[in-house]
Amino acid sequence: GHVKVARVLVMDGGADVNKTTSSGVTPLYIAAAKGHAEVVRLLVTEGKADVDKQTGRHAGNTPLHHAASKGHADVVRVLVVEGGARIDQPDRRGHSPLHRAARRDHHDACFVLCALGARMDLSLPEGAAPVVISNQPLAAWHNLASQFGGPLEVALERRDYPAALYLLRNRKIDRPAPRLVRE
Repeated sequence: GHVKVARVLVMDGGADVNKTTSSGVTPLYIAAAKGHAEVVRLLVTEGKADVDKQTGRHAGNTPLHHAASKGHADVVRVLVVEGGARIDQPDRRGHSPLHRAARRDHHDACFVLCALGARMDLSLPEGAAPVVISNQPLAAWHNLASQFGGPLEVALERRDYPAALYLLRNRKIDRPAPRLVRE
């Protein structure tokens, strides 16, 4: 239902996908917050929505910040891979989308962000409260992934082959280390 309505509004009606509401959010921001991956895909690929537009009232969040903070891993993937969202863009407080996902223990969103190339450093600007990962499995995984080194390692370890191909195709990494390729 949502995709059909969005298609009619955007493609047939010529709706401005970057117009903000009175609270400073765009249709893409709303779709990302609600986890509507197919609507996000339509707005990004056909509507050419601005994936990095920061909101006025929400600490400078982008649709990627909000999708990550809600744990919508599928939307995170669409915004980064198909929309070209800047994966480490900070909000006005210096928080990245990974900070947002980690604070709320959204495992899948964290894994997707790391696999797609997000910096795994969770430190914040001086004076900001540190990101504490309260979920022990997520904290243990983050420590292990940080020791491994990079996003390709994370993608291969999780068998996230679409993310690994994205990294290779977009020159985010040259080639996998032989020790990482498994049967």
